[in-house]
Amino acid sequence: MAAGFLASAQAAGTAAGTDINNSATLTYSVGGTAQSSICSAPGGNNTSTCTPTTFKVDNKINLLVTTNNNTAVSAVPGGTHTLTFVVTNSGNSTQDIVLSTTQVATSGTVLLGGGGGTTYTDSFDASSCTITDTANAPLPVGPLANTYRITNVAPDGTSTVYASCTIPTTKAGGVALVNTDASVVSLKAVAYIAAGGAIAVESNTNTSTVVDTVFADGAGSDDAARGGDYSARSAYRIQTAALTVAKIFKTLCDPAGGAIDAGYAPKSIPGAYIQYTVSIANSNTAPVSAILTNLSDTLDTTKVTFDTELITGANVASAPACAATTAPTGAGAATSAGNYVKLELSGGTRASFPGGVKFINAVYTTPTLTIPWATMLPAESSHVVGELLPGETISATYNVIIK
Repeated sequence: MAAGFLASAQAAGTAAGTDINNSATLTYSVGGTAQSSICSAPGGNNTSTCTPTTFKVDNKINLLVTTNNNTAVSAVPGGTHTLTFVVTNSGNSTQDIVLSTTQVATSGTVLLGGGGGTTYTDSFDASSCTITDTANAPLPVGPLANTYRITNVAPDGTSTVYASCTIPTTKAGGVALVNTDASVVSLKAVAYIAAGGAIAVESNTNTSTVVDTVFADGAGSDDAARGGDYSARSAYRIQTAALTVAKIFKTLCDPAGGAIDAGYAPKSIPGAYIQYTVSIANSNTAPVSAILTNLSDTLDTTKVTFDTELITGANVASAPACAATTAPTGAGAATSAGNYVKLELSGGTRASFPGGVKFINAVYTTPTLTIPWATMLPAESSHVVGELLPGETISATYNVIIK
């Protein structure tokens, strides 16, 4: 018997193959005088010696599949996620059960959570589904492609099994998956003869010495009644961060006319300082956080030079407004040596961002600037490393000089 199957209180009834023996006894009198009793026999009898009428209990095939998912399982594009089902042998004999998954057709639905639950409508297909048992161990391969076999399941045996499927990044037509997209998956259980036997087939010998097989299952989500099988549906629902990345620039100063904060509109000419700001926003309607890893910007160093001090005007003495300064604000803003990126956080409060701002020494290896979010967004309070919550925006500001 496969690991994970449990025997519940007996509801399957008398075991298949059991002999039921019965005799009837007649007492009577003639002319007021009691006569010897007569005991029955299948072919008739006139003596008191009984020959029981005997028949065998037939094999009642009755499988049941349900899902433990009261809501759709949250999934992210490109991930692998798991649905949970319970498989029960409600018949009266030990059976093998072969399991398989099917992707429900687009627009197919499933109601999860009972009458007051939620209906999910299929809009994409998951793929590469595997099925494991309670111990999260792969089940033996079944007789057909992409099937899994549970052997020797006793009457009333029940088990939790897990269908793990891969979520694509797009749906039909190459359209990107978005929040609320759903994939409805059906798990089907089919009865097989125990101990590795063939698929169960109904029989109708109606012979007292032969155990007939009778399909007594109801109709599941994707099968007809009395087919020797049963199915149930569950669903995945896309729940991912809703990120946007924007990169803007402004010209801080040029060597011909001066700086932007001096009332001058500087031009992007050689020697001018350009300030880039890259903003990453997780929509306040997103259902989940994003875990940021790295932000990288590869510069065209044949045309620009990276400003490693986050200052304006170094080595351009002809334009004093562009000259280096230690002032913390304005076009000439500078920080201590080596801190050449300014980070700003909005939409949230963190101890590592006093006032929502901090200056950092990111990683610049010509020609690429890299901001490692694991370092810049450390774990604190309820935040994990690199986490950008729904409604939060983080921006990085840095400068280049036009050659």
